[in-house]
Amino acid sequence: MLNFLAISNLAVISRLELELEPGLTVITGETGAGKSMLLAGLTALMGDRIDPEMVRDGADQLVVEGLFDSRAWKSEALVDLLEEEPADEIIVRRTISLSGTRRDRLLINGRLIGRARLYEAAADLVSIASQHEYVGLLKKARHVHLLDACGGYHKELKAVQETHEEHQRLTRAAQELAARAAASSERLELLDLTITRLEEAAIEPGEEDAILKQIDRLAHAVEITRALQAAVDLLYESDRSLLGDLDFLTRQLGAVQQYEAALQGPVERIANSRADLEDLVDELRTILGRLDVDPNRLDHLQERVAQLQKLKRRYGDETTDQLLQRLEAARNERAELADADTSLARLRQAEAGAWATYQEAARKLHQLRRKTGDSLCKALQQTLTELAMPGASFAVDIEFDAARATRLGSDRLEFLFSANTGQAPRPLHKVASGGELSRILLAFKAVLAAADPVPTYIFDEIDAGVGGRTALAVGRLLARLAHGQQVICITHTAQLAAFADQHIVVTKEEREGETVTTVTSLATSEARAQELARMLSGIDGSTTAMENARELLAAAATSKLHQ
Repeated sequence: MLNFLAISNLAVISRLELELEPGLTVITGETGAGKSMLLAGLTALMGDRIDPEMVRDGADQLVVEGLFDSRAWKSEALVDLLEEEPADEIIVRRTISLSGTRRDRLLINGRLIGRARLYEAAADLVSIASQHEYVGLLKKARHVHLLDACGGYHKELKAVQETHEEHQRLTRAAQELAARAAASSERLELLDLTITRLEEAAIEPGEEDAILKQIDRLAHAVEITRALQAAVDLLYESDRSLLGDLDFLTRQLGAVQQYEAALQGPVERIANSRADLEDLVDELRTILGRLDVDPNRLDHLQERVAQLQKLKRRYGDETTDQLLQRLEAARNERAELADADTSLARLRQAEAGAWATYQEAARKLHQLRRKTGDSLCKALQQTLTELAMPGASFAVDIEFDAARATRLGSDRLEFLFSANTGQAPRPLHKVASGGELSRILLAFKAVLAAADPVPTYIFDEIDAGVGGRTALAVGRLLARLAHGQQVICITHTAQLAAFADQHIVVTKEEREGETVTTVTSLATSEARAQELARMLSGIDGSTTAMENARELLAAAATSKLHQ
């Protein structure tokens, strides 16, 4: 439940702090006092959109904070949101700023989260019934969601959604393959031409780079030959070769070596150097012998490069390796297209299997919806009787359309309603008045509270369009609903407000040239009677209104004792 609410700088609200209690809390006040802003703060806390223009004039940001007691309400959505088991208390803080890079900041227990994630998880904490939801009740497309919320068959609904997605996936795959097969003749011809060209080219991996290196080498073959021949001549073949000089040096030193023992080392080193140079000469001669200076070879390599470059330009590839990849892809696609009929048959078979699985899941869901619809109608009619609509009848028109497939099943579903005995139920949007819609929505909430309860219910003028005895009936039902959950109701009706366990009054006044909204929790029976008297008559100090107010409070207290 919501234990504490604080709002700063929201429209006419400068600073508001509100301690909320279990049971039924009613919020009353003159029109324009700021009750709608209080509701805006609550919905903002739940992740609803809020316009930055709602920031109070002269302020830079608005802040909404809420403290929830979650001890009895552990939900998967909250665990997923917090990435851990929720603590006994959950603190939500939302800041809307007019400056800075992050203008909408949401924190839950100090963890920064996205608004959409909070909005989804908040459904496990708070259910808000506002004028927007009254309108949604008239929309046929919303009826299936309301029925499913009452049914609680989440597993079966998920099975329908998953089988529908699988069938849709297979259908798309079959359609794509069928389209490709239809164009396969032309495509096969193009693939065959590509494969033939690239296979005839007989491209080797890395071939182009290797050829370019050979071309570069052959283009400089004359220079290489000259350099190699000059080296061989200098080392060995010229009249004054380096090896010849070393022979002369060895003989000269060898002749005197017997007289100078120290010359033995230098003579050996000269001999070793000469042996190394002889090996070097042999290596240079080998390179010189391998060197190909055939101009025809160069022409052949250049023609091969031109052929490869032409293929790259044709197919828009940058390297010969990409041409090889293209060849492999063409071979694979051709094999796939050649087997398209077989593949398509397999896909069609899988698609038919998925459709049968979907149909089975959809029919099972249909049966559950029919059963839930019957139970819902009985529960709603009983609740509507309590809400001073004894002649009302409610029906759920469900038709299974085997040719229809959606994520929500194959049902066509609509709520039918009649307010009076003897009149056949008709589509809800054609027959329900504003006051009747309010009571129907309240009846739905009461039924849902029994099937899938949440800790806190918030009603915004659920008594719109009703008064007198009907308003008393609405009050009794809300009081009963508040036995198990916290119920917060914004109301203009004294008969409903009389059932409150906590009564909060919103007032508006001017302070130092500014309009300020304040809230007061009425602590005594006399204070509550005075507020009810104001709501009944609008006349300050009316004795008759005070008597009526005290009578309402007494009647409400007696009614609550017997619930």
